[in-house]
Amino acid sequence: MANSNKNVDLDDPLSLSDIEYKNLTGFTRTQHDRVLSYIPASALKTSINRSPRYAIACLLMKLRLGVSNSVLASMLGIDNKRKVTDIIHSTSAALVKYFVLHYLGLAHINREEIIKKHTSSIATRLLTENRNPCILVPDGTYLYIQVQLSFYIGFATWIFSFHEQKIRNNQMQPKTFNLPKNRSLINDNDASILKHIMINNYDDILQWVEENDIMILDRGFRDSLGVLKSLGIDVAMPSFLGPKQNQSDVQDANNYRFVTILRWVVESVNARIKRFKWFNQVIPNSSLPSVQDFICIVAALLNCFHVS
Repeated sequence: MANSNKNVDLDDPLSLSDIEYKNLTGFTRTQHDRVLSYIPASALKTSINRSPRYAIACLLMKLRLGVSNSVLASMLGIDNKRKVTDIIHSTSAALVKYFVLHYLGLAHINREEIIKKHTSSIATRLLTENRNPCILVPDGTYLYIQVQLSFYIGFATWIFSFHEQKIRNNQMQPKTFNLPKNRSLINDNDASILKHIMINNYDDILQWVEENDIMILDRGFRDSLGVLKSLGIDVAMPSFLGPKQNQSDVQDANNYRFVTILRWVVESVNARIKRFKWFNQVIPNSSLPSVQDFICIVAALLNCFHVS
C-alpha cells in the first residue's frame, strides 16, 4: 500500500486536477495509464512506500521538475531520500525493460511507416525526385555534467530525427533514438560518431537503411561522407566555398537553405527533451549512471505521445 501521508497524493484521482498532474509529471493521467499498461505487476510491485502508478509518477516528477531527491521526498511526504532513490532506480529499470523498446530504436518502427507516415511533404518535394527513400536527420545534443575541478564538460547524447508530419498543424515532429551504452562520446565529433554507428552496424542500421536513402547533415559531418557514400547513402549537406570563392553560387545557396529548413527538426527534438528540466541543468556525478536510462525513457515517451 502506498504511503497515505504523502503531501502530493499521486494515487488519488481527486487529489490533483488534470492540469496539476500534467504540470508535475509532463503527461496526463490517461497517458500515464498507457505507460503503466506495459509494466507487468511483477516488475513494479506495490509496497508500503509506493504503488506502481506512484512509482512512475515519482520518476516523471524527478525528470520534469529537475529537483533533488531530498526535495522530491519532501513533496511526496517520504521520510527518507534513499527511498526516493530506490523508487526511481527500480522504476527506470522497469520502463527501460518493458516500455522503451516499443517506442525507441530502429526495431520499433519499419521503413514503410517512416516513409508513408513520418516524412514531410516539403522534404519529399525538395529531395526525393519521385523516389521513396527514407530520410534521416542525424545529430547530437549535450548534457552538462559536474566534474571535480569546478568546470563542466559536455556529455554527448546522440539522436536520429525522422521527419514526421503532424496532421493537426502541418508541423514536422521528429522521432528519436539513443546511442549505445559503454560508448564514450565526449572526445568524438559528429562525423566520428556517425562513422562508428555505420561501421559497427549499431542497432542493425545496415539492415534497416537501403541504397539511395538520404541523410540530411550539417558540415560537421563532412568526414563521414566517404563511409556513407561507400554504403550507397545519399547526403544532403551545405557545400563548402571553393578556392578563391567569396560566396556561394545560387544553386549552392539554395541547397544550403533546403538543408536548414529540413534540419530544424533537430532543434525541435532537443528543445522537447530539455523541457524535462533534469536534462537542462548540470547533472551531478552521482546521477551519471542514470543518464542513459533517463534519456531513453523520455525519448520513448515523446515518441509514444508525440508531445510537442
